[in-house]
Amino acid sequence: MNISKLRKKHNRYRCLKTISYLLGFPLFVLLVLIGSMALFEGDAFSDTKWYGVLVAVAVWAVSIILQIVISIITKSYNGRTLFMLIITLVVMVGGSIFFDFYATKKIDEVAAEYEKYGVEVDSYKYQTGWVITWTSRDGLANQFVDDVNRFCEIYNIEYKSSNFGKVNGDGSNITYDKEADAYYSENGLFADGYIFGFKQAVQVLIDYNASKFAIENDWKETNAETKEGKYVANGKNADEELEKALAKVDSSAEWISYQKTEEYIAAYGPDGRAYKHMLNVERLAELVVKLSEGLSASGLLDNSIISGALNGVLADWGLSVDDLKSLTLDKVIDLINQTGLLGETEVTVDMVMDLLEDFSFYQDPAVKPKFAFIEDETIRTYAYANYYATVHGANVGSVLIGDNIGQVTMDASGYPGTMGYTLEQLYDLQARDEVGNSLFGFMIARRYALVCAGITALMIVLFYFYKRKEDETFAQIVNGKGGRR
Repeated sequence: MNISKLRKKHNRYRCLKTISYLLGFPLFVLLVLIGSMALFEGDAFSDTKWYGVLVAVAVWAVSIILQIVISIITKSYNGRTLFMLIITLVVMVGGSIFFDFYATKKIDEVAAEYEKYGVEVDSYKYQTGWVITWTSRDGLANQFVDDVNRFCEIYNIEYKSSNFGKVNGDGSNITYDKEADAYYSENGLFADGYIFGFKQAVQVLIDYNASKFAIENDWKETNAETKEGKYVANGKNADEELEKALAKVDSSAEWISYQKTEEYIAAYGPDGRAYKHMLNVERLAELVVKLSEGLSASGLLDNSIISGALNGVLADWGLSVDDLKSLTLDKVIDLINQTGLLGETEVTVDMVMDLLEDFSFYQDPAVKPKFAFIEDETIRTYAYANYYATVHGANVGSVLIGDNIGQVTMDASGYPGTMGYTLEQLYDLQARDEVGNSLFGFMIARRYALVCAGITALMIVLFYFYKRKEDETFAQIVNGKGGRR
């Protein structure tokens, strides 16, 4: 055979060898990547979307290492082929079988945990079959992404939490708990600028609704032998019970003692009112002066159109724009009384401060909140959840509980509270999140491992067959000899 034909054969075998290789493990990795695209839609799988791909790449990497090792140990193509066939089947098929046992146990545990909440978790067989689909019907991964997006839209949050700034409002440090996806202050509360992530928002809502239900309902046994029964409303109101519990804290020895600690006094003062971050009379007076100076400096009051309109309104009370250029707190109160805005009620500085106290309150990050001293665990849980869902949520524009929820701000009304999730829906989301983020990526890798196992095994046989042919023709080109090894 002439050298030209040998070179053509050599190139053909080399090309076929390369194609055989690419249709093995590289094809497996590519298919897993394509299958995992469902996890890349939205942020529901932001932490785990690469799991399946990483498993496939790891399998490929192991095969490369073992191919190098076996090529050093033996020069026999038959030996290499047999060894790699065994490794391929063990890793791809055996690994899938092992995952079946592990995932089945995991899902059974989650199902048992959430069964008591009335949530039915789909079986492993169903989930592994429907995690992604090849039809127009959405798979479980797509469905979960859509449900998470809807939840985040309603409550005005992202799947992953975030935090305004690197410290609290008072400059104190914050810590991040990766597992909980939450930023915390020294006192255990969420950091001032913490914006809920999906996991914490769901948990806060579960704590709120579950504790509220427990406070307002009692378990009544209907069958002593089977322990069957039902929950019956007890006539209590969770908010009223919380107020009673807080009133009880006021007289508790533990709370009174805590108010005398250095950390509490440093934050609230000895009388509990001279709070370093609250509006006091001096700060309010200074704020009014600054506001007046700002208006004067802006030039707005000197605008003929604006000043003319204001003078027309103020004239009814014997005032003019000039009065707005030199405001003080006392003058503002006199003006309010002079205009009779509140009828016969005489406004005083103390009345203004009492009105502003709740609005200017700032929970010191180093001081335990009052509700932390509530003895009843259920009511205490409700207090924390209620604070997070309403007060903290309002501070960051993500209200979780109320007549309106989500982005409730001065220029947005959010969504009606009736669109909020029920307790069963919340548990369902939490269960699906636990299963999906721990298993879906691996389920996709497992599916394509079984699909590709036979193909990959065949490609390994063809790879070494064409590799041997390539070497033989190369030997013939070099010295005119060939042969089997």
